Amino acid sequence: MSTKTNKTAMSEDIAIQEFHSFLSKWIKRPPEMDAIKELYPESIDALQSGNLIINENGVPVYKLIHPIQGENGLSEITFQTRLKVMTKANLLKNVNVEKDLQRASAILQAHMLGLPTMADLDLLHQWDYNACVEIASVFMKGG
Repeated sequence: MSTKTNKTAMSEDIAIQEFHSFLSKWIKRPPEMDAIKELYPESIDALQSGNLIINENGVPVYKLIHPIQGENGLSEITFQTRLKVMTKANLLKNVNVEKDLQRASAILQAHMLGLPTMADLDLLHQWDYNACVEIASVFMKGG
């Protein structure tokens, strides 16, 4: 049986506190401390394992558990911290969001993860994808 990680960079309590501080920077009304683990389990696990760091500017940087190999390899994700209204409009200009919500979601996720195309999402291992989408959700409100 495979596990995500065997090392612990920080305790769960410290990870929850750090993630709450991070959320407080980006969300007007962050969830209560006791709800963080339930709402953001992948993020807490990533902080505990050392795969997620919050840099000095409050921007999350995620080190992939399973780096993408090849010519356009990728070992870490630095997240976009804002989805501007016009950026969102341009990204979705040829997408009927009501009829193709999954495509629209994939386009926005790829943008927030700094990936060149939504097809690159398929290259992420499921563990990395789940953690990255959860982290990116903090910034995907737009505006």
